[in-house]
Formats: sequence, C-alpha cells, structure tokens
Amino acid sequence: MRKKINSFLIFLWTIWCSFAILTITIIYIPAAFILVNLNSKKLNKKVEMFSYKIAGIIMLLWGIIPVYKNKKVVDFKRHQVFVGNHRSYLDAFMVVYGIKCYKKFIGMHKVFNWFIIGYFAKKFNHVAVKREDDKKRTSSFDSILKEAKLGNSVCFFPEGKIVMTPELIHDFWNGAFKVAIKLQIPIVPFTLIDTGFLFPPDSIRIRPGLSRCYWHKPISTKGLTLNDLPKLK
Repeated sequence: MRKKINSFLIFLWTIWCSFAILTITIIYIPAAFILVNLNSKKLNKKVEMFSYKIAGIIMLLWGIIPVYKNKKVVDFKRHQVFVGNHRSYLDAFMVVYGIKCYKKFIGMHKVFNWFIIGYFAKKFNHVAVKREDDKKRTSSFDSILKEAKLGNSVCFFPEGKIVMTPELIHDFWNGAFKVAIKLQIPIVPFTLIDTGFLFPPDSIRIRPGLSRCYWHKPISTKGLTLNDLPKLK
C-alpha cells in the first residue's frame, strides 16, 4: 500500500514538474529566440550564460537541490576540460548550472534533434556527436577542439551514453582526453551521485531531493602525448 501511495505522489510531483518547465518555456523561450536571432555573438553569449541560471531555477521548482562538493579544488576561471559520469538527463542541468564559466558541451546527436533544446544547442555552437559513425565522430571532435582552441572550457560525458548500473563509472571514449592533451590543459573530473534516482532515464518520473556533484582535483596534462592516452583515461 505504501509503495502505491509513494508512486502516486511521485506521479503528482512529475505533473507539477512538467507544468513548471512548460511555464518557464512559455515565458523565456520566445524572448531567447528573438535575441539569438539578432546575429550578435556578444548577445548570444549573454543569453547562453543566462540560460545556465534558468537550469538552476528549473531544478529549484522541481524540488531538486543541487549540492556541489569540493568546489575549492576547481578554479572555474581556468581553461580546462570537464569530464563526468552520465546517469540521467538531469546531469545536463547539474553541470550547466554547476560549472561556473562559459563552456561548450559535446552531446548525443539525438538530443540535437529535440525541439527547442536542439535548436538552442546549435545556436550556441554546442557540438553533436554520433559516436557509432567514425566520420561523424571525427568531425565532432574537430568541432569541439576548435571551440576549445578559442579558449572555451569544454564538457564531456565520455561514457557516451546514459548508464544506470551500480557502478558509477564505465569505459570512456577518447575525445575529452585527446582535447586536453592536444591543448595541454587540465582535466577536471566530476562525479554525479543522485541524478539517476531523482530522474531515472528509463521513465518519466521526477523526485524532489538533494542532487550531489563531487568535483575532483584537476589532472595536469602538461608534457603528455597521445601515447599517454590509455593511462590518462
């Protein structure tokens, strides 16, 4: 009986969460759409930076409290590569809001086909990747490398997909580490703990609660070459 009640309450909460994000979309997206189509790079950047705050507002309305541990070990003003595990679509909200700097993301190609999200991801020059296709994967790597060369920090989920198993970390693709080595910039690992429970990837159910992200000490790539790639991963 208790399980059924709990399931029903989560269902009601999910309806509220859907209403909340729909309201934000109706209020914010039309204005953002107009601004990003004024063909001003400076204005686009401001809209993108403000969108990071919107992610925090959405989590607050969802009753999800982001908690970032070990913040002092990361200097967000530095040029670096962020890498972390991937357990939920909530991960994107956590890192967009939590990485306190201008950054570019590389994400699954199917996300870029989503209405609104895909449109703005392309407008903001984030990079889609289809890892199963060698040519498209190479093209995506060149695009994110170009963004990193411009001085932008970049963020990867190097597992390449959402993985919900008891293990928090799985095999990594090479892209994030190749960017860091080629540009000789540090890698900042992060670990997301609760996102898969609060927003499971296999169902549309959202729970309120704490969502923890642990920042880890940056890993220097100074002097490393691509021969060091396996060890760095």
